[in-house]
Amino acid sequence: MLPLHHAPMASTKRIIALGRAVVKPNFTKNLLTGERVWFTINYMNTRVVIVNTAGVLPLLSEPGRFASEARLIECAGADPQRRIQALSAELALSYALSGDELLPPVYSRDEGGRPVIEGGFISLSHTEGFAAAVFSPVPCGIDIEAYRPVSEAAARRFLCPAELTAPAEPALARFVIKEAFLKMTGEGVFGGMSRIFETGGFVFRRGVARGRCLRLDGKGYFCRLVTREKVEPEVIFYDGGAV
Repeated sequence: MLPLHHAPMASTKRIIALGRAVVKPNFTKNLLTGERVWFTINYMNTRVVIVNTAGVLPLLSEPGRFASEARLIECAGADPQRRIQALSAELALSYALSGDELLPPVYSRDEGGRPVIEGGFISLSHTEGFAAAVFSPVPCGIDIEAYRPVSEAAARRFLCPAELTAPAEPALARFVIKEAFLKMTGEGVFGGMSRIFETGGFVFRRGVARGRCLRLDGKGYFCRLVTREKVEPEVIFYDGGAV
């Protein structure tokens, strides 16, 4: 498998955001075929991949190509919709780590279920029609949610008082921020969403800034990346074609 900070060279036409990174061409050897594989070294290192599920359905029919053994086992007994979403997230992670090679990622999970990888940090998310994954050298969390209404009763369970009295954006968008933050910390939904608040790109808990938030929203979905430190990620929207 390619080192985690290596990815094949890519055109910029599908890269929707690109931080100021030092990028140099190089090559490595594909351990399976022995062939040289060109890639770029991205010293910024943070890469986000957002997948349009409809565009990658043909790839999802061959999960052994890109999915880890653990994910394949997990999806074996899942219902079709859940399987498609989970494999889409795995595909996003595979592309984030190895680009067009789409190599199966090697990672485990900690006691709380958070994915853990050697050499950095990863996070995955999926929803109806979309999936997302991130690899970063700093602690990170990502969440993506397709547009849907949120009832006032449901919103009260995760919004803080300020968000309820003066909403700056839809409740679902605020939920995505909080979910991404709790993925970064590894707490999950047990972290107390109503104590978390984002403003000006900073995520606060109990009045103390705990992370940075980037908005990666697109047509039909809300997506937010939360990191412990400021990053300028490469963000790729992947629909199954060669990037």
